[in-house]
Parts: sequence; C-alpha cells; structure tokens
Amino acid sequence: MPVRTVRRRILFALFATFAALVFLLGRLAWIQFVEGASLQKRAMQSRTFSVPVQAKRGDILDRNGRPLALSMDLESVWANPAEIPPEKVDAIAAQLSPLLGIGEKTLQARLSQPSAFVWLKHALDDATAQKVRALDLPGIHFTRETGRVYPEGSLAAHVLGFATVFNAFYGVEQQYNKELAGTQGSIQLQRDALGRPIAGAEHEVVAPKDGETLVLSIDATIQYICERELDKAVLASHAAAGYVVAMDPSTGEILCLANRPTFDPNRYEDYPQANYRNRVVTDTLSPGSTFKPITAAAALAEGVVTPDTSFYDSGAYTLFGHTIHNWNGAGLGATTFAKGFWESANTIFARVAVMTGKEKFYTYLERFGLTKPTGIDLPGEASGIRPAQKSATDLDLAIMGFGQTLTVTPIQLVNAIAAIANGGELMWPHVAKAFLDSQGHLVRTVQPKAVRRVIPEATAAQLRDLMRKVVDEGTGQLAQIPCYAIAGKTGTTQKVVNGRVIGSGAYIASFVGFAPADRPRVVLYVAIDEPKGVFYGGQVAAPVFEAIMRDVLRYLNVPPQCKPGEERPASEAAPELVVPSLVNLPIPEALAAAQEAGFTAVVKGSGFHIARQTPPAGAKVAPGTTIIAYTDDSPPPAGGQVTVPDLRGQTMREAARLLALEGLKLEFAPGSTGLVVSQDPAPLTLVDPGTAVRVVFQPPAGSETAPDGLR
Repeated sequence: MPVRTVRRRILFALFATFAALVFLLGRLAWIQFVEGASLQKRAMQSRTFSVPVQAKRGDILDRNGRPLALSMDLESVWANPAEIPPEKVDAIAAQLSPLLGIGEKTLQARLSQPSAFVWLKHALDDATAQKVRALDLPGIHFTRETGRVYPEGSLAAHVLGFATVFNAFYGVEQQYNKELAGTQGSIQLQRDALGRPIAGAEHEVVAPKDGETLVLSIDATIQYICERELDKAVLASHAAAGYVVAMDPSTGEILCLANRPTFDPNRYEDYPQANYRNRVVTDTLSPGSTFKPITAAAALAEGVVTPDTSFYDSGAYTLFGHTIHNWNGAGLGATTFAKGFWESANTIFARVAVMTGKEKFYTYLERFGLTKPTGIDLPGEASGIRPAQKSATDLDLAIMGFGQTLTVTPIQLVNAIAAIANGGELMWPHVAKAFLDSQGHLVRTVQPKAVRRVIPEATAAQLRDLMRKVVDEGTGQLAQIPCYAIAGKTGTTQKVVNGRVIGSGAYIASFVGFAPADRPRVVLYVAIDEPKGVFYGGQVAAPVFEAIMRDVLRYLNVPPQCKPGEERPASEAAPELVVPSLVNLPIPEALAAAQEAGFTAVVKGSGFHIARQTPPAGAKVAPGTTIIAYTDDSPPPAGGQVTVPDLRGQTMREAARLLALEGLKLEFAPGSTGLVVSQDPAPLTLVDPGTAVRVVFQPPAGSETAPDGLR
C-alpha cells in the first residue's frame, strides 16, 4: 500500500477520533451545565417520595370568640409496599382488615402496588390507631391529619357547613376553604432502586402552614334565641320548614341565620342532603305583603303618593278582567294610603304600583337589590324572578305591587328592608367579620360596604313610621313588645314552586321588621313554610318575631323606651284575638266558628248564610268585641268576571273563605258535613261576581262528623 494512502487513513482516523472526543466533551458539558440541574432533580425524584402532612384547619368563632368549629389532630395510616415482603401481604391484609373496615382483597391490592406510598385509611380514632401501631407491621406508617369538631352541634349549621379530611361543603367552610385550609406540608423520604428506605439518608421536612381562624359576625347567643323560637313555631304549627335571619342594618352583619329542617355537622351523613341547603340564600319565595314596603318606597320617593293620599277601597280592584281582593275580602271604604299600608290592603297597593309606572317600579326593584344576588359570602346564592320589564303589563305591575308574581330570596328581602331601617342606605350582607393567624393575631377585618343609596332619608323615615303603625294598629299587633317601638310588616302568600301555586292550603306566613323603630339595631325576618291550621303572617310569624326580638333587645342591652312603672303587660299592649271569617257560612256554623275564636256573634237578617260581617275577618280586636253578622246580600264587587276556585277536598269553612275572597256565594244542602267532592260551576270557570257556587260535601270514610277546617 502506498505510503501516501496510509498517511491519509491515519490522518482521517485521528480527525475522526478528535471529532468524537470533541462531541463527547460537548455532550458532557451540556449534560453537566445545561441539563445538570434537571437531571439531578429527576434523580432525586426517582429516589425520594413524599408523605403529605396536612395543615391544621383554622377554627371558626362567633363574634365574641365562642368556638363554633375546631380542628383536632387525627392519625392516618399509609403503607410503603416496597418494604413489605410479598409473602406477608396476605397476612398483613388479614390483620388490618377488621381494624380499618376495609376488605382483605382491597388491602391486598393496595399493599402489592409498585409504589412507595399508598393511603390506607384517613382519620383513625385513637383506639384504632393504637391497635394498628401495636401490630408493628412492616411497611405500615402513620402521619398527622386534622378532623373537624363542631362543639355546638347543629347551632348555625347552615352558616358553618361542614368539612372532611379532603374537602369542605356548604357554608363558610366551603366559602372560605382557602383561608381555613392553610398550606399542606410534607416529609421527603429517600429510597433505593427497590423502594426500600436508604439507611442514614436525611429526610427533608416541609412544615405545613396552618389555616387562618375565621371570626363570624354571627352571635352564638342570638343564634340560639332564633333557633329556639323557630323550633317552637315549626313544631306548634306542624310546618314543613321555617327561616329566620337577623341583621345589623348599619353594617350588613348577619347576627343569626337559621333554617328548619337542619342537621348536625358532626354527623352530617345521618341526614338527607336536602337538609344541608341554606334555603335563606339558595331558595326563592313569593314575599307577599312583606314586599309592600318596597312598593311604598318607590311611590313615596317618586311623589306618586303621600301617607295622606286619599283612596276609596271597595275591597276589589279590577284590571283587564282580573279582580284583585284584599286578604280578608273586605274593603276599607274612604281611607288613606297610610291606613291601607298598616291594614295591608292589596287593592290599594295594586293601584299604587300601576300609578308608579313600570319604569320607575323596576328601577326601585334594582335599587333595593331584588334583581340580582346580594353577594353575601355564602355559597349557592340565588336571585328572585319577575316578569320581564319589556313584556310586563299593568296587571303584572298591580299583582307585583302586593308581593305576588315575583319571587325573592329571604336574604334579598331582609337586606332590602334593612335599607329602610338604615335611612335608605343599602349595605352588603356578610357573615365574616375578621381573620386571625394561627397565633391569634389579626390578619384582616371584613369592612362593612355601602352598596348604594336607594331612597332619601326622608322617605325612609316615612316608611319607618308606616311600618310602626302596622304593629301599633294594623295587622302586626302580635309583634308588639312592651316599652319598645317596633316597626314591621306581615306577609301571607300561597306557596309557589316552579312558577305554579302548589295547591290550596299551602301558605308561607312571614313577618319582617326592626327595632327600635326610631333607631334600629336589629332587622329580623321570620317565615313559617306551610303551617297547618292558621296561616296568616300576623298570627303565625309575628309572635315568633316578638319572642325573638324581645330577648335579643334585652341581650343587646337596648334600653326600654318607657319609664319604670309604665310597662304594660303584653296582653294589654297587643290584643291577641283575631276575628274569624264567617262569610258564606250557614248561621249555626258561623256562630260555632265565632265561639271557638272567643267571640260572641249577633246575626242580623233572616237569610240562611252570612253575607258580610263587622269587624272584618283578620282584624285584631280587644277581648269581648261582638261580631255583627249580616245575612242580607252584599252588593257584588265592581268589575268583570272572576275565576271559580277549586274547592274539592276543602272543608266547609275553607270553601266559604275561598269563595268570599272572589266575591262568590256558597250553596249547599242543609246539614251537609265533611269535604267538598264536587262543585258547580267547575273549577277555573269564569263567572260574574256574586254567582252562587253549589257544592256537595261528603263526610270522610268512617267518620260521622266533618274534620276541622282552617280558621
């Protein structure tokens, strides 16, 4: 081979060797300096595993520091399958299964995983943890987690919600989960290629950051008062549900919030999920006459009426062929707007809403915060519904004027009334007051926020006076508290679900008010859902309001407004006799109804049934008042045709009441008893006012007499 060729090959080999060396040095430098940190991290990750260490969840306290939710350390057990010899997996699973309440096959699968960390059981009780620890099993380890305890049981359950090891549900536990949960820590352990711990290796500990303590605006004592009286009312009236909210109108702070039915967050799994819902925030209802202060606010602020504006109330107001009646079927005659307010006249409020006009009426709905959620710091808040403004007719406006057709949430309504109590300033409702760190030091406070001015101070003052008259002289007299000026409004409305009235006899009785009337400290809303028997707000909800407000004012040391020795007993301050409805009843039945209600009735005329009465049904009068009942026919209500109600399944008294509200007469065979089984004209038929509806009664099977009706 020529020398030249040999030299060329040697040079090529040297060049190739040099190029490979340069490439390897470059690659080594790239790995060392560019990818070094990443590869080192990956190497560390491959030989380390992390055991989570849960942060201690922050406590929840009432405004006075009373604990409502606490955290306690619990042991949780985990396994490192790499430390467990395969031949011992079945035996270890058999030993752990009865202690942990987990099936053997499930445990065998977990203990056989190709992993260095597997959860076995969270939040063991002390006794179980000691038994597992005493077994001293290979590959079985413990770490700390926190469990939740609610020392007051079901008190304020819907405000609190509940928390598990993994998550938080409902109430402030969910709303402020980020602040309460803190930041999880960990323990970094090193292992060899087979997953076994490396002897002598250092363990890196990342300490958890405990959650913040939440201080609520809720006062546990006021909350207890609210729940105590709500329980009594729901039990006494056999109601389906009940709601109470108390608020400081000057700050928007919620002092109590209660729902019935309720649950104990310590044992939440023992209750149906429906009990968890905070219906004060998540559900809407037709407000009925508790909405009338909003209609009045719009009309007064816009100068449509004054308290002294004159009206003539016949007891019926017809618009587009639809006749609106007052709640008791009676008219006020020549009267004023103020009188119509405290007597809760639907007809007057329907007319005033139409006089105010659609644009202005809807403007005040928005100003009072009734068209969107309030923004309260509780999850799941809903908003009421109403006819669309563009398509709303004067009839829609008239019906909305006395609180029907539209719906609101209880929190929307109480916040709107609080604006009246607060001189026309709408506040943001909230339940959080402050946050503290794990050492108890203040982190931040939740400041009151004024949303907007909704009405002038002068208008708010007029409304406070009108609402005070409701309690002093009108439908809310059972809310009176001796030596305190109380302002309020009653409400009675048929229950609506998915936009439809769910049936006769399903009502919501409510009362909303504040005290003292001149310088309000507390706004209180009470609603009793589907009470059995008496269902008027002034009779069912107003006494609950009185019982709660009386104790709350005393607890807050609000000074009484009368001098020593001037106090009158509640029985004198608030007459407790409510006039029953006798209209359409036969004379014997009417006399019996009057006697049962504590009255003496005098019948004038020679007819078979009662056509009208004085005082009207629902009026609050002093004991000893005599009811004058007339059998001569009353003049038919003015206006067009009315709709015949469905009377089937009703008692005689309830059928008489329903027909009286529509200006219709009741006809039946003498001596009839029981429940209505048929009627003529048929339900939903349009007829002229004054038409007689003939019904057939049938006693319940196995009964000789008819059951009591609603009175």
